Amino acid sequence: MGYEDTGAYRKAVTRGLQEEGFLPVSRMDDPIQNPGYMFYYCGDKYALSATLENPTSQDIVYIQTTCNGSGGNGTYNVYGKNYAVAN
Repeated sequence: MGYEDTGAYRKAVTRGLQEEGFLPVSRMDDPIQNPGYMFYYCGDKYALSATLENPTSQDIVYIQTTCNGSGGNGTYNVYGKNYAVAN
């Protein structure tokens, strides 16, 4: 939620929240060292991913089907997320 660059991620979610006064800083954590939550927007789809202490097998199967849940930068296989809310 704090990643941004000049390409596809022009503004981090956390920077937008900071600009609106909801957060004291624009960058919260390194997503690999302390990942917390991750948000991905993939055109017409989105996914908010997190790590549960006791995910169900359905949670793990589902996150892999969501926007950026798997693949080269997948929230499940790279960042260890095991739960997602998505459209």
